[in-house]
Amino acid sequence: MADTGAHSNIIVPVPVEGLGGNNRFVLQTLVIKSFTPASKFSLLSVTNAASSYKNDLQDFDFINITQASYNLFKGFGITAGISLNNVSGFSPTGGI
Repeated sequence: MADTGAHSNIIVPVPVEGLGGNNRFVLQTLVIKSFTPASKFSLLSVTNAASSYKNDLQDFDFINITQASYNLFKGFGITAGISLNNVSGFSPTGGI
């Protein structure tokens, strides 16, 4: 796709990793996205799921961390989001 200037729509793929072993399968995705190229807002989301091939819920692991960030100035910003997993459930997160 040719660059047509500041308002061009560039499609960025979402990386998805799948790993298979002799006992378990793991799937992971990673999203890092600015709302617009000049925006100070961005989004980070990491999801990881793992399970045995026997499809046993006792052996299922899941975690998702999603953060929305605002860049105050270069190298410094604030963030807020959630962490969700199959052990402790939902937790709000924040940071500077």
